[in-house]
Amino acid sequence: MLPDMRLASALPLEQCVGQTIMVGFAGHEPSRELIELIERDGIGGVILFSRNLRDARQTRALTDALQACARRADHPAPLLIATDQENGLVRRMGHAATVLPGNMALGATDEPRLAYAVALATGRELRALGINMNLAPVADVNNNPRNPVIGVRAFGSDPARVARMVAAATRGYAAAGVIATLKHFPGHGDTQVDSHLALPAVPYGLQRLEVVELVPFAAGIGAGVPCVMTAHLALPGLTGDAALPATLAPAALRDLLRGRLGFGGVVVTDCLEMRAIAGGVGVAPGAVRALAAGADLALISHTVAAQRTALAAITAAVRGGALARDVVTTAAARV
Repeated sequence: MLPDMRLASALPLEQCVGQTIMVGFAGHEPSRELIELIERDGIGGVILFSRNLRDARQTRALTDALQACARRADHPAPLLIATDQENGLVRRMGHAATVLPGNMALGATDEPRLAYAVALATGRELRALGINMNLAPVADVNNNPRNPVIGVRAFGSDPARVARMVAAATRGYAAAGVIATLKHFPGHGDTQVDSHLALPAVPYGLQRLEVVELVPFAAGIGAGVPCVMTAHLALPGLTGDAALPATLAPAALRDLLRGRLGFGGVVVTDCLEMRAIAGGVGVAPGAVRALAAGADLALISHTVAAQRTALAAITAAVRGGALARDVVTTAAARV
């Protein structure tokens, strides 16, 4: 999967930078600030939460309005409009979509055809509502019973079973014409800390990662998944740094994900306003460092000030030479 560099290379720097940011907002209609981010700053994507979605009619009107903003601003491509419709515990659509089984229930069947069918149905409904990207399937292996954030969101605790279900779900989303996103790379299942609150760690080295955490990601990549979301967790056994989140680690993104696993699609960060990033390096520096490490799309879900500061920080880093223009151009081309 090679990015079209011609299109991105022709963009002004500011619009190229904009394509590397995905933002969230409050309300059931596009806010004035969001319209400015789309039309003036050329942001590449919008994430929708339950706070944005009331019912099917309102959701479709919202996504149509967002894409109309992008067309007015002559965006090089339609917006990525994403949500977390994992089914089960995490589902953003409320009454706008069918209630379908969650991952742990599906994993218990060990029937990949059911994971495919649920992903296909989910994808078709999202597409009908104008949502072209789902932040699913969850590829974490839930092998730590003290994990506070994954649990039933995972397909199970056996890497091979999770891999089978992840690959099937990936194919289901593809058949529906919706962008699937494996998360949370390189695996959030064996942690005891929620990265929304602090920086967790997976202390193992590459040998252990390859037989547990990475197995479902390899399967999803083999099934052609177009997007992978990073996890804000430390990998001291891989990076040698217990304070460095994988989101900011070239060893995790460039070397492991792109190099060893051969992933050529879009790498999107988990939200940079989570405390594992915001409470450490900070949101704007985190956006710059994530792109430098190999990410393509920095997710900033909540705060307009943080979104604008990140845009300015990336632009300044390119102009000042701290971040190569080619890095941003390549990221924008993938997006």
